[in-house]
Amino acid sequence: MAIDEQRRYEVHKSFEQLWDSERAATVMELIPPDWTQLATKTDVALSEQRMLTAIARSSRNTMGTILVMACAIIGASFQLADRLTQVIQTQSELVHTLSDLVLAVSK
Repeated sequence: MAIDEQRRYEVHKSFEQLWDSERAATVMELIPPDWTQLATKTDVALSEQRMLTAIARSSRNTMGTILVMACAIIGASFQLADRLTQVIQTQSELVHTLSDLVLAVSK
C-alpha cells in the first residue's frame, strides 16, 4: 500500500506530538517515501543467510587455493633439496679429485 503525502504529513504531525519538530523531521527523513522499501526481519534474515553462504563459499575457495600453494611449495622444496644434494655430491667429488691431485703432485 503506497502512502500518499497526506498520510505522511499526518504521521509527521504524530511524531511532532511525541517529540520536538526537529526529531520528527529527522525520523521522517529516515523513512523512505515508499514504505515497501523498508526491510522486514525476514528480509534481513534472508540477506544475512545469503552473505554467510557467500562467505563460506569464499572461505572454502581460499582454503583450496592455500592448499594447492602449500603443495606446490612442498614440491619445490623437495626439488631444491634434491638439487642441493647433487651440488654437495659434486663438491665432494671435486674435493676428492683435488686431494688426489695434491697427493700426486707431492709424491
